[in-house]
Amino acid sequence: FVVEGAVYTTMKLWHIIHGSTRSTVQELTVENLSEDLVLLLLKSNDVYDLIWVINKLNRSKIWSESVQSAVAEKLDDNYLLTNSIFTSLDASLLDANFQKLLFQAFLASEYGIKELIVEKLAEAESLNEEIVFEVTKEMPDIQGNLFLKILDLVGRENWQNVEIYRSVAHLLTLPNHFLNRKVYDFLSPLDINDPIVVKAIEEYEKDRKQ
Repeated sequence: FVVEGAVYTTMKLWHIIHGSTRSTVQELTVENLSEDLVLLLLKSNDVYDLIWVINKLNRSKIWSESVQSAVAEKLDDNYLLTNSIFTSLDASLLDANFQKLLFQAFLASEYGIKELIVEKLAEAESLNEEIVFEVTKEMPDIQGNLFLKILDLVGRENWQNVEIYRSVAHLLTLPNHFLNRKVYDFLSPLDINDPIVVKAIEEYEKDRKQ
């Protein structure tokens, strides 16, 4: 059967969806981008919607704690989705509050997502010292590449909180010789006069000689 005008109608619909109408709708959406609309779009299960709105957040002033929480809630065990979100998210948005939300997601995530979170935290212009300390406290239960990435994260800055270095120094007692060697290589060049850290390094060096 032939439906008269069907080809023309199909062509018009295609252009409405993929042509200038699409761009016009996007432009109007950006012009009217409010916090409520952002939160609505972030509830979408469509990856395109999520990435689109996150890209717009990079250039807008809408970055409230509610929006931050909504973005953080999308960080689950879907590696590809989380990676897409982080790839689209500008490092300038990684403020102290969002770093706390990322750490909460870190605690609830599986290994691969934890790696993505640490990599994203490393892009922050200024790391939250409290979060860095909390991450180091998780290191005794972490192995492999993620452990090394956290160590690199700690090495980003010279911290005033000596508890960070004490937490790292405690890792010198790990049964994994590769990892505690990496911790020693990290700590030994640092000018740290804290007696607890110094003692941990000396005991490690003593054990190595025996």
